[in-house]
Amino acid sequence: MFLQDLGKGLLRRWYMVVLGLGLTLYGAYMVYGVVPLTYKATASIVLVPPATAVVEGENPYLYMGGLDQAMSVLVVKMNSEAISTPLTHKQPGTTYSLDRDISTTGPIMLLTTESTSEASTLRLLNNVIKVIPDNLKTLQDQLKIPDNARISSMNIASDHEAKPQNKDRIRMTLMTVAAGGAATVLLTGLVDRMLMARRRRRPPRIKKQKAGRKPPMDGQNPVNLQQGEVTAAPPSKAATKAAANSAGKAGKAASPAKQAPGADAPATPAPAPLAADAGTALARRG
Repeated sequence: MFLQDLGKGLLRRWYMVVLGLGLTLYGAYMVYGVVPLTYKATASIVLVPPATAVVEGENPYLYMGGLDQAMSVLVVKMNSEAISTPLTHKQPGTTYSLDRDISTTGPIMLLTTESTSEASTLRLLNNVIKVIPDNLKTLQDQLKIPDNARISSMNIASDHEAKPQNKDRIRMTLMTVAAGGAATVLLTGLVDRMLMARRRRRPPRIKKQKAGRKPPMDGQNPVNLQQGEVTAAPPSKAATKAAANSAGKAGKAASPAKQAPGADAPATPAPAPLAADAGTALARRG
């Protein structure tokens, strides 16, 4: 029932729906233009075991199973503020992250850099790749590890072109459209409900009768719309004839009944003498 009433309200206030959707689309367009486009570049770095851990003449890639602990320590150090701040403070809006590459089982790290321009993204990527061997050497210097037992790093793959990322733009634009659409529907439904409630409380409007127009009839009597009165209409011929018949029947009913035998007859006036009438007639002839 609520959805049905809401749908009818949206149809009644269609102009508000059109206005709200127009403002929503304009806002989404502005948000899409304000949110900056970002670029992303990646690189893969692998840790190489020391010479002492590899049997002479064997392949070093076969002895990488024990480097996961060293890789975890290096990842924590590279993601710390002491290392990341000097690399990013000269380039506002740039970030990087160094994590273990979960798509492989070896000691391979995935470096990801993001920035608002392609050039700054690639510049940050190269700078981080350069400082990884230095920080790995610093960690081993603190433990005074001999040179022939030290772990090294090697860049095995890196992007030469940064890829544009529209995820943030699309996400913010969709959020704007969803919020604007919901606000349009709810606001239109609220306004329609208030207007309909006000219309119910308003007294009925009385239309003025135009000149020369017959008043509406209520049965047989016209209705005065301005004063709310009912005036009598002139009787028709059929009504007059019916009234006359009724009056005749009433007169017959009121006439005296036949006198019963033996009752006293009512007094009647005596007739005039016939002789007087005859003499008068003869005198006029003479």
